[in-house]
Amino acid sequence: MTCRTAVGLALLALLTGEAAAQGAESSWEELVRSGRLRWGNKVVVNGFNGVVSDLTPDSMAIATGERTMTWAAADVRGIRTRDPLSNGAWLGAGAAYGTMAALSYALYGDDEGGSYVMLYFGLPLTGVAAVVGAIVDAHIQETVYRARGSASVSLSPTLTKNGAGVRMSVGW
Repeated sequence: MTCRTAVGLALLALLTGEAAAQGAESSWEELVRSGRLRWGNKVVVNGFNGVVSDLTPDSMAIATGERTMTWAAADVRGIRTRDPLSNGAWLGAGAAYGTMAALSYALYGDDEGGSYVMLYFGLPLTGVAAVVGAIVDAHIQETVYRARGSASVSLSPTLTKNGAGVRMSVGW
Protein backbone atom coordinates (compact mmCIF):
# COMPACT_ATOMS: atom_id res chain seq x y z
CA MET A 1 0.00 0.00 0.00
CA THR A 2 1.40 3.37 -0.95
CA CYS A 3 1.28 6.38 1.33
CA ARG A 4 -1.21 8.07 -0.99
CA THR A 5 -3.59 5.14 -0.52
CA ALA A 6 -3.06 5.21 3.25
CA VAL A 7 -3.82 8.94 3.40
CA GLY A 8 -6.93 8.43 1.27
CA LEU A 9 -8.22 5.63 3.49
CA ALA A 10 -7.51 7.67 6.63
CA LEU A 11 -9.40 10.69 5.28
CA LEU A 12 -12.29 8.49 4.18
CA ALA A 13 -12.50 6.92 7.65
CA LEU A 14 -12.39 10.27 9.43
CA LEU A 15 -14.78 12.17 7.18
CA THR A 16 -17.57 9.64 6.68
CA GLY A 17 -18.86 9.58 10.27
CA GLU A 18 -21.61 11.81 11.58
CA ALA A 19 -21.02 13.50 14.91
CA ALA A 20 -23.72 15.41 16.73
CA ALA A 21 -24.17 16.02 20.41
CA GLN A 22 -27.57 14.99 21.67
CA GLY A 23 -29.22 16.49 24.69
CA ALA A 24 -31.29 14.71 27.26
CA GLU A 25 -34.84 13.84 26.29
CA SER A 26 -37.39 15.58 28.47
CA SER A 27 -40.40 13.38 27.80
CA TRP A 28 -40.70 9.63 28.21
CA GLU A 29 -42.43 9.28 24.82
CA GLU A 30 -39.49 11.01 23.07
CA LEU A 31 -37.03 8.69 24.79
CA VAL A 32 -38.87 5.51 23.78
CA ARG A 33 -39.45 6.76 20.22
CA SER A 34 -35.85 7.98 19.71
CA GLY A 35 -34.29 4.53 20.12
CA ARG A 36 -31.36 5.95 22.11
CA LEU A 37 -32.04 3.45 24.87
CA ARG A 38 -32.21 -0.24 23.94
CA TRP A 39 -32.27 -3.62 25.58
CA GLY A 40 -28.81 -4.45 26.91
CA ASN A 41 -27.59 -0.85 27.41
CA LYS A 42 -25.75 -0.28 30.69
CA VAL A 43 -27.55 2.48 32.54
CA VAL A 44 -27.90 4.29 35.85
CA VAL A 45 -31.59 4.82 36.67
CA ASN A 46 -32.52 6.84 39.76
CA GLY A 47 -29.10 5.98 41.20
CA PHE A 48 -29.23 2.22 40.49
CA ASN A 49 -26.76 0.58 38.07
CA GLY A 50 -28.02 -2.10 35.73
CA VAL A 51 -28.75 -3.26 32.22
CA VAL A 52 -31.97 -2.39 30.39
CA SER A 53 -34.15 -5.48 30.30
CA ASP A 54 -37.46 -3.89 29.28
CA LEU A 55 -38.51 -0.50 27.92
CA THR A 56 -42.15 0.22 27.12
CA PRO A 57 -44.20 3.40 26.70
CA ASP A 58 -45.42 2.93 30.30
CA SER A 59 -42.43 1.54 32.23
CA MET A 60 -38.83 0.38 32.23
CA ALA A 61 -36.96 -2.44 33.94
CA ILE A 62 -33.26 -2.97 34.59
CA ALA A 63 -31.44 -6.11 35.64
CA THR A 64 -29.10 -5.41 38.57
CA GLY A 65 -27.34 -8.73 38.79
CA GLU A 66 -29.56 -10.97 40.87
CA ARG A 67 -32.83 -9.07 40.60
CA THR A 68 -34.85 -6.95 38.20
CA MET A 69 -36.10 -3.51 39.18
CA THR A 70 -39.13 -2.00 37.44
CA TRP A 71 -40.30 1.63 37.43
CA ALA A 72 -43.38 3.27 36.02
CA ALA A 73 -42.48 5.99 33.52
CA ALA A 74 -43.64 8.70 35.94
CA ASP A 75 -41.26 7.44 38.65
CA VAL A 76 -38.06 7.66 36.56
CA ARG A 77 -36.26 10.90 37.42
CA GLY A 78 -33.24 10.43 35.19
CA ILE A 79 -31.27 7.93 33.11
CA ARG A 80 -27.54 8.06 32.38
CA THR A 81 -25.76 5.72 29.99
CA ARG A 82 -22.34 5.08 28.51
CA ASP A 83 -21.30 4.57 24.92
CA PRO A 84 -19.71 1.25 24.08
CA LEU A 85 -15.94 1.30 24.61
CA SER A 86 -15.48 0.49 20.93
CA ASN A 87 -16.55 4.05 20.01
CA GLY A 88 -13.59 5.56 21.85
CA ALA A 89 -11.25 2.87 20.56
CA TRP A 90 -12.23 3.48 16.94
CA LEU A 91 -11.96 7.24 17.36
CA GLY A 92 -8.50 7.02 18.93
CA ALA A 93 -7.25 4.51 16.35
CA GLY A 94 -8.61 6.56 13.44
CA ALA A 95 -7.07 9.78 14.69
CA ALA A 96 -3.66 8.18 15.23
CA TYR A 97 -3.69 6.34 11.91
CA GLY A 98 -4.77 9.45 10.01
CA THR A 99 -2.12 11.59 11.68
CA MET A 100 0.65 9.07 11.00
CA ALA A 101 -0.48 8.55 7.39
CA ALA A 102 -0.45 12.30 6.75
CA LEU A 103 2.91 12.68 8.47
CA SER A 104 4.54 9.82 6.57
CA TYR A 105 3.19 11.17 3.28
CA ALA A 106 4.46 14.68 4.12
CA LEU A 107 7.92 13.34 4.95
CA TYR A 108 8.36 10.69 2.25
CA GLY A 109 5.70 11.26 -0.39
CA ASP A 110 5.26 8.07 -2.37
CA ASP A 111 8.70 6.70 -1.43
CA GLU A 112 9.02 3.37 0.27
CA GLY A 113 10.18 5.08 3.48
CA GLY A 114 6.62 6.17 4.26
CA SER A 115 5.54 2.53 4.42
CA TYR A 116 8.23 1.83 7.00
CA VAL A 117 7.14 4.83 9.06
CA MET A 118 3.58 3.46 9.06
CA LEU A 119 4.76 -0.06 9.88
CA TYR A 120 7.14 0.78 12.71
CA PHE A 121 5.48 3.87 14.19
CA GLY A 122 1.97 4.18 12.79
CA LEU A 123 0.61 0.74 13.69
CA PRO A 124 1.91 0.70 17.29
CA LEU A 125 0.71 4.27 17.82
CA THR A 126 -2.69 3.31 16.42
CA GLY A 127 -2.96 0.49 18.97
CA VAL A 128 -1.93 2.74 21.86
CA ALA A 129 -4.38 5.43 20.77
CA ALA A 130 -7.19 2.84 20.57
CA VAL A 131 -6.53 1.81 24.17
CA VAL A 132 -6.39 5.44 25.33
CA GLY A 133 -9.64 6.19 23.46
CA ALA A 134 -11.38 3.25 25.15
CA ILE A 135 -10.13 4.35 28.59
CA VAL A 136 -11.36 7.91 28.04
CA ASP A 137 -14.72 6.62 26.76
CA ALA A 138 -15.12 4.47 29.88
CA HIS A 139 -15.28 7.61 32.02
CA ILE A 140 -17.88 9.48 29.97
CA GLN A 141 -21.54 9.24 30.95
CA GLU A 142 -24.35 10.82 28.98
CA THR A 143 -27.71 11.83 30.42
CA VAL A 144 -30.31 10.50 27.98
CA TYR A 145 -33.43 11.29 30.01
CA ARG A 146 -34.26 13.85 32.65
CA ALA A 147 -37.82 14.19 33.87
CA ARG A 148 -39.36 17.63 33.60
CA GLY A 149 -39.26 19.51 36.85
CA SER A 150 -36.94 17.01 38.49
CA ALA A 151 -34.59 18.58 40.95
CA SER A 152 -32.14 17.14 43.41
CA VAL A 153 -30.81 18.38 46.71
CA SER A 154 -27.74 16.85 48.28
CA LEU A 155 -26.63 17.51 51.86
CA SER A 156 -23.35 16.36 53.35
CA PRO A 157 -21.66 17.12 56.65
CA THR A 158 -18.43 19.11 56.59
CA LEU A 159 -15.93 18.96 59.44
CA THR A 160 -12.80 21.11 59.68
CA LYS A 161 -10.40 22.08 62.43
CA ASN A 162 -12.21 25.37 62.90
CA GLY A 163 -15.79 24.21 62.86
CA ALA A 164 -18.53 22.11 61.38
CA GLY A 165 -21.22 22.72 58.83
CA VAL A 166 -23.37 21.33 56.08
CA ARG A 167 -22.55 21.43 52.38
CA MET A 168 -25.61 21.68 50.16
CA SER A 169 -25.83 21.10 46.38
CA VAL A 170 -28.92 21.85 44.35
CA GLY A 171 -29.38 20.54 40.80
CA TRP A 172 -32.19 21.00 38.30
